[in-house]
Amino acid sequence: MDQESVEFGERIHSEVTLAVSPDYMEARVILRGQYYDPRIDYNAIIERLDAQGITYGLDRQAIGKLLDEYRTHPERRAFEAVVARGQPPAPGVDGKLEMLIEEKPPVAIDETGKADVRNIQRYNAVDPGQVLARYTPPTPGTPGLNIRLEEVPPPPPFDPKIAAGDNVQFHAATGEYRATVHGIFVHEKNTVSVNPVLTIPGNVGLASGNVAYDGNIRIFGNIERGSMVSCLGDLEVGGMIESHAVRAGGSLRVKKGINTRREGMVTTGGNLQAVYIENSDLTVNGSLIVEKSVINSKVVCDGDIALTGRGSTIAGSEICCFGSLACDVMGSPVQNPVRIELGSHSRNKAYYEQHVKELEDVE
Repeated sequence: MDQESVEFGERIHSEVTLAVSPDYMEARVILRGQYYDPRIDYNAIIERLDAQGITYGLDRQAIGKLLDEYRTHPERRAFEAVVARGQPPAPGVDGKLEMLIEEKPPVAIDETGKADVRNIQRYNAVDPGQVLARYTPPTPGTPGLNIRLEEVPPPPPFDPKIAAGDNVQFHAATGEYRATVHGIFVHEKNTVSVNPVLTIPGNVGLASGNVAYDGNIRIFGNIERGSMVSCLGDLEVGGMIESHAVRAGGSLRVKKGINTRREGMVTTGGNLQAVYIENSDLTVNGSLIVEKSVINSKVVCDGDIALTGRGSTIAGSEICCFGSLACDVMGSPVQNPVRIELGSHSRNKAYYEQHVKELEDVE
């Protein structure tokens, strides 16, 4: 505490010391002397407090009790008491944030000590209007007063409010964060958002687990061998596909190529676009667009097949195409023969029969 002293009477050598706390919330008087000095009375102490601007929270009873002890116990050398106290500020109530999307559980270990890391569900899909989080704002506190009659602000309460990112709307009346689209819930950097596209920043493999989503998926890396990827929407792969368990309900776009070692089937409900296809079996319900080559593969395509690059080649493959087929080179002396089947799809026959019936009904 800061201290300031004044002496009363050079012969008696008594003194009054006023100690004030650094935050000016408390003042303490200390009396020292070998003998009683009658000049040290109530008014002398009040004047000393006034000189320091201490006017609030005075404890007059404490001052009187201190002086009584000073007068009646001359054998004591020091007396002290707290003579003024400030009113501390009342703290507020911290805000609260309730996250309503549960985190995915950790990897489960079975009785044999093994963990099925490929089938971990790592992503939360949410629907439009779904409440993602609920926010309760903080309640501010009440200011206090120090012994100088100065206002003391309360400490700010904790505010856990987060930002509403893409495809998330904050409703101030209810404190709710709601999704505006169907997509993947993302909570990072103090922001909640919903991404309609499930984004995998690297490869799909042991690190990511198998991936299944009822929307669009974008993979920046490869789909490694032994991994499964399934979506109802479009699938975009930034690297290559090595796995045979790939299914897209919409279109499939592969920035590099497809090579599954003929271990299974890559299926797409729409168009498929890739640089090359090797040692793979594909079922394409739309059209197939390949830049370079189709080698040692089996392709069933409901639409057109177009190899677009100069010198594009089909070799050692079985092709079943229900639309047109175009390439620069077909066959190779070092590969198995190319087998091409062209024809009308069963859907075409169904359309024909439907139109015939409609014409008969009109007639």
